[in-house]
Order: sequence, then structure tokens, then C-alpha cells
Amino acid sequence: MNNEQSWFQALLSFAARCKGKMILSVLCSIISVFGGFVPFLGVYQILKLFIAGDCDVSQILFWCGFCVAGYLVRLLFFAISTILSHVSAYTILETIRMEIADKLMKAPLGDVMNKTIGQIKSVVVDRVEAIEPPLAHFIPESNGMKSRGK
Repeated sequence: MNNEQSWFQALLSFAARCKGKMILSVLCSIISVFGGFVPFLGVYQILKLFIAGDCDVSQILFWCGFCVAGYLVRLLFFAISTILSHVSAYTILETIRMEIADKLMKAPLGDVMNKTIGQIKSVVVDRVEAIEPPLAHFIPESNGMKSRGK
């Protein structure tokens, strides 16, 4: 557990430049989830009108517009959240790669020469790229899935 916390803390140290964007991404994702509930409320109100026998075309159109507005809020804020999380993720990846490049420049030449170009590429490109999915997708998509009932 201590190892995981230190890994997470190290990752957050690279995220300092994107703290505001990450917080805004989470807030937009939460708004998106609430927007996903609005159509259910609108359909409930329409059903209530039919059950009460008090349905009027203008009331039904109002609640249909209410449903559409909620769905559009869900889509818009989910898109904003995803964009912000991707911008943050790639900024963090850039910072990590720059740190790796700085460390390589300061490493003893013998250590660097003993590594194949494939090993260096694996660290700089592949391993760093593997960090992107959790950073860019986990928070917005996990909250978005809640609003879709998955």
C-alpha cells in the first residue's frame, strides 16, 4: 500500500501544472452525471401527466424540451471534461518525458551506452504512454458510466 501511495504522490507531483484543469474536469464530469438524470425526471413528469389524465400538448412539449436540455447538458459537460482531462494527461506525460530526458543527460555515459535503443524507447515512449489511459479516461468515463447505468 505504501508503494502505491508513493507512486500516486509521484504522479501528482507531475500534475501540479494541471491541477486547475483536473479539478474542472472532475466538476464538469459531475455536472454531466446530473444532466444524465434530467431526462428520467422529464419522462417521469410526462408519465405523471398521462396517469393523472391532465396531459396537455404544451406540457408534454415542455417536458420533452426539458429532457433534451438535460441530455445536451450531459453531452456538453462530458465533452468538456474529456477534453480537459486529455489536455492535462498529455501535459503530465510531457513533463514526465522531459524529466526522463534530463535524467538521461545527467546519467553516466556507460550506463546509457549499455542500454539498447529499444530499451530506452520502451521507457520514454511505451511506459510513459501507458500512464495516459488512467489520467485521461478514468475519471470522466467512470462518472459518465454512472449516469448511463453501467
